[in-house]
Amino acid sequence: MLKYKPAIIRGNASEISALAGGEGGSGVDSTLDSSEVVDTVKQLAVRLDAVVAVSGQVDYLCDPAGRATSVEGGDARMPQVTGTGCSLGALSAGFCAVTDPFTAARAAHAAFAAAGQRAGARTTGTGSFAVAFVDELSAL
Repeated sequence: MLKYKPAIIRGNASEISALAGGEGGSGVDSTLDSSEVVDTVKQLAVRLDAVVAVSGQVDYLCDPAGRATSVEGGDARMPQVTGTGCSLGALSAGFCAVTDPFTAARAAHAAFAAAGQRAGARTTGTGSFAVAFVDELSAL
């Protein structure tokens, strides 16, 4: 996939670590915390000439020019909902249609965090959270 030079590369901590040649996870489940791969995110952004974003309890993003940011928020149930990571990647790609990749990724991560927080505040279980999360995304 890297031969197509993606503008944004997003993954959980284990996926980003594996991409850099380090320790991977178990399938799509991360065995690492996002804070453990911040240096890897920065190095990959330069090496791959792309925005690299890692999602977790705190999301970290960096671009090849060295711009970096973190996004806090969301809800602890987000990793338990199948497809949230893929949806975050899709939203990042959609935002690239109207702005630069770093701003697009940052806006997508902020939108996901806000929707996750709002959904989490009004639900108690994972199933109701999943539906509320989609509702909150569409309401943003």
